Amino acid sequence: MDIVVGDVECVIDTINAVDSDVEFRINSFGGVKVKIQNLIIDLWGLENTWGIRKEKMELTPQSLLKTAFFNFSAIVFDYNKTIFYYESDFVRFLQNRMMDVVYTKNPNIPLCIINSCYYREKYGFGLTLKLCYWIFIYHTFLASDKKCLYKLN
Repeated sequence: MDIVVGDVECVIDTINAVDSDVEFRINSFGGVKVKIQNLIIDLWGLENTWGIRKEKMELTPQSLLKTAFFNFSAIVFDYNKTIFYYESDFVRFLQNRMMDVVYTKNPNIPLCIINSCYYREKYGFGLTLKLCYWIFIYHTFLASDKKCLYKLN
């Protein structure tokens, strides 16, 4: 199975410098969005991960796995230890190519809905019943109340 990486998200300890040949800007969550040719990389500190802060979780790779929205992004590579961390959510995605929601709370619900459609169209990934239900519930709330983004969270 071939999976093409469209962007990379990196949780880091510190951001010291960015090469002058690389485009970068501060992203909406206070991290750095770096563009190197066609590869986009989002960088942020583990302590600034929205779900970890919201749930007051320990700053560990396992906590990061539990706060990924999609199952296909619930994988962590520790560069210093050269080890991958993942759980059954990610393995199920590799087995069945079905997108699922891991952590249902999210500060950017419309983007999660759009990305679900985008990844379905671009990569042909299926959507689990759980993800479809999540989209239905939040879409219904969004359509009826623009202030609902945190109601179910």
